[in-house]
Amino acid sequence: MEAMHQLYSIEPEAFSQLPHLMSIYIKIAPKLQSIVDGVFIGISTINKLMHLKITHSGLERIPMIRQHSLKQQQQQQSKQSSLSQQQNVDEIISTIDFDNSRIRNITERSILINAESLNIEYNQIEFISNYAFYGSKIEKLSLKGNKNLVHLEEFAFAGLYLREL
Repeated sequence: MEAMHQLYSIEPEAFSQLPHLMSIYIKIAPKLQSIVDGVFIGISTINKLMHLKITHSGLERIPMIRQHSLKQQQQQQSKQSSLSQQQNVDEIISTIDFDNSRIRNITERSILINAESLNIEYNQIEFISNYAFYGSKIEKLSLKGNKNLVHLEEFAFAGLYLREL
């Protein structure tokens, strides 16, 4: 969806009944200032989402992204989950982009994903909390162009498996 000038919200679980959804693209949505928690919970286990891109929006904070539930993460860590549950948890999202928006902060444990690429470029990020990406596996994380980043907490990247920053 492009030039979504009147889009200002997305309902929780808006995508949960779309099992074949592979891509979500929202571009130029200046009135979309926030996305309520719950919109992207389970985005890879409910469907096979490969690309999530919300760019040139009015987003002021990064939406809570939980690719899988905390319960599934605990099951995987304790190695007591079945093979099918492990496969769901290990689903990889190719690309997540939140570029060119107004995101100011990345809060603690707000991102729990397994992705090839997470781009949060050219926002207004000032602050990244401890454990912001805790439990995530991200091949490449890009924060370039965030000229307002003045406070990066000591453990901001703790618990994150990251190959390239």
